Amino acid sequence: MPMGSPFRTQPRRSTKKRASPSPHSLKLRGAFNDRRPRPLIPTADDEVDSFIYTVHCTIDCIYEAGVPLKNHLDVHPLAAAFLANRLDRLADLIVTQGETLLSDVGVQIPPRAVSTILLIGDMGTASTADIADKLGQPHQVTTQRVELLITDGIITRTPDPHDGRRKLLMLTALGKTQHQALERRLRRACEVFDALCQEVDCDLPQVLDRMAAALGERSLTERARAIEEHQSKQTEAVIS
Repeated sequence: MPMGSPFRTQPRRSTKKRASPSPHSLKLRGAFNDRRPRPLIPTADDEVDSFIYTVHCTIDCIYEAGVPLKNHLDVHPLAAAFLANRLDRLADLIVTQGETLLSDVGVQIPPRAVSTILLIGDMGTASTADIADKLGQPHQVTTQRVELLITDGIITRTPDPHDGRRKLLMLTALGKTQHQALERRLRRACEVFDALCQEVDCDLPQVLDRMAAALGERSLTERARAIEEHQSKQTEAVIS
């Protein structure tokens, strides 16, 4: 993937001094300033364009009180093409703030491993392959998170009594306590995100689901070709 690709956020260095991170701290990579251009309002010809505009505006609103850092892409004339980049940075910000949200009530689970703990808590026991499959994660990523949780004493690995080739993961006593605290905090997080969506006047989860479905039906490449074909026909009509 080339540097500065609109389809993958590249590592960035924060220019803001931070306190010493916890063992599971994730750095906030990149931020925004108030001088970045707003995307142009799209026409109604393409529904996905409307989604993209909504998402851009929502991200802008969320970052209104953001971190005073600078990103070249945000002031670039082609900034609107870097939607995935901006979503990635928004996810980083949510994860970073989510760590504080959890640690504030004593939850020691790394934010990116929360889904793993929820799944094991729901299932009682699960293998690494089960977790990767049900969460749609690469097996390597799941393995890394599982090993971290084992090291932290939150889960333990035991042989499967019905299959000698499998290892099962389950919550430890500490893990069960953490799981209960996590569920309570996540219920509050649901309330926080509901209020945030109302504040920025956008049901972002619904918008993202609709965008994913629309792109599943017609890819970015297909949409680009359709625009080019439409523009070509307009040019031909003017010439004729």
